[in-house]
Amino acid sequence: MKALQREKPRGSFRGLAEMVLSALCLAALFLAAACPRRPGTGPEAHSSARIQENKMMPQETIVLAVGDASFTVALADTEAARELAGRLPLRLDMAELNGNEKYASLDRPFAAKAEKVRRIEAGDMMLWGNDCLVIFYQSFDTPYTYTRLGRIHNANGLANAVGKGNVSVTLLPSPASP
Repeated sequence: MKALQREKPRGSFRGLAEMVLSALCLAALFLAAACPRRPGTGPEAHSSARIQENKMMPQETIVLAVGDASFTVALADTEAARELAGRLPLRLDMAELNGNEKYASLDRPFAAKAEKVRRIEAGDMMLWGNDCLVIFYQSFDTPYTYTRLGRIHNANGLANAVGKGNVSVTLLPSPASP
């Protein structure tokens, strides 16, 4: 009885390289389409690439509610963060992106002042463009520019709370101190 032999596929490395390249192109297209840009809101609209310190407003906090979990968010010292506080309460249906963030397009633009943040930490809340709110639940380095909105005080449990798919969240004013 003759043993069956599989013929080695020809050009398998080339085929694999083409699949990887195709997947990267699709990922780039998805990322570019995730939050629509309006003219004059991208990085090119900001002449200064100056990196600013992550300044949070001293006592200004809001609450991020996700299912049964809630997180305290210290607002950044930016005009966009002040605008966000003025629009609360705000319910958002957020979509999953890249296994590290949730995003939602907003109904009205914010006063964006994007900066190169270089590193995103789990718990960062930022604005991409001028109308896309992003909550990051994983830490990573990034070449992208964002406007800081705030940072979750203790992001432990955030990844579990937001889960792997799309999620609804509510941003609320912090309860008044007694």
